[in-house]
Amino acid sequence: MYDDEWGSAERLGNKYFFDPKNIQDPYTWTFENDKHKHFLLYKLVDVIGYAHIQLWPFQKAALRIIVID
Repeated sequence: MYDDEWGSAERLGNKYFFDPKNIQDPYTWTFENDKHKHFLLYKLVDVIGYAHIQLWPFQKAALRIIVID
């Protein structure tokens, strides 16, 4: 992802998950970890969604965050 895409992912996570609870995003370190995958959903050129998936052994995964604005 590009820097502005990371910023969009972080903004969406903060808006819907972390800011309402007045806590900092505990997952920002995962942006550079190969065991974590991050996906953006676009509507034309605007980022409108974000998902964070953590990969586990034995073909398992955990959906950590999903949001569509």
